[in-house]
Amino acid sequence: MRFFSAKPLLVAALTFAGLLTAYDLKEEKEPQGGLKIRLDYDVATKWPKEAKGRDGEESNQAPRNWLFSSHVSYLKSVSEITDGQLWQLAFDAYREMEDECAAYAIGKKSIPGVMTILAVGEEIFLSSSQKGVDYTYKMAQDTPVRQSLEMCRLVWRDQGQEAQDEHKNKGACGEPMVAQQYYSIHEKPLKERDPKPRVGTVGRRGRDYIPMDPCGTAPEEDYWGCNLFVEDQGLIVLDRNISPEPVDYKTVAGGITGIDQVKMCTVNSD
Repeated sequence: MRFFSAKPLLVAALTFAGLLTAYDLKEEKEPQGGLKIRLDYDVATKWPKEAKGRDGEESNQAPRNWLFSSHVSYLKSVSEITDGQLWQLAFDAYREMEDECAAYAIGKKSIPGVMTILAVGEEIFLSSSQKGVDYTYKMAQDTPVRQSLEMCRLVWRDQGQEAQDEHKNKGACGEPMVAQQYYSIHEKPLKERDPKPRVGTVGRRGRDYIPMDPCGTAPEEDYWGCNLFVEDQGLIVLDRNISPEPVDYKTVAGGITGIDQVKMCTVNSD
């Protein structure tokens, strides 16, 4: 009896899915846009640790994890930024992510599906969903995000729901990503912040950029998702019926005091 390795099948599946496109990760590039959305280079190059090609060597077609983010600090509370302006910032961030993907020669099918904005205190966190070969549920640390996702799973089960025991997207959506970045530099739970933090997610459908509800929101869906996660975290979800409004990201909320990136790899690594 002959046994076949699953690895070639995995490679073939990932190739078909567009995750093994010939990207360029020779060096980390400076972000091009004003919001400084940039590739989390360590996540792409170091996690998972063995991102090798078929021959076991470094390859520009080996499976990778893609995540883009930025962290913007302001002089004053971002509560004065309107919901419509937050939507505009999220759309701007998504377009910046597309430009960054082009800079790294990342194929269109490998671009993360959404960009999420979290407005809290004097800060704005922007993060894409994570796209690739490993996800939030594989984190070694018992982070507040993982605890919250586990709580949501238990709530879903206790409600008698059996169709989906795990988060629809395995915790890889933008909402857990921005929360993870928040908790990597803050200890105070999001649900204890006053005023309540706001969160919104945008994506792209064809040529259109659209606001999106947290996954799992539709009543007919038989799975739980970020709908339970944002509720557990005490976040206000932006109304997707509110139109984007013009915003000068440099001067709003008293002006920017700094822009950086909260790295995820140190949180996610074994």
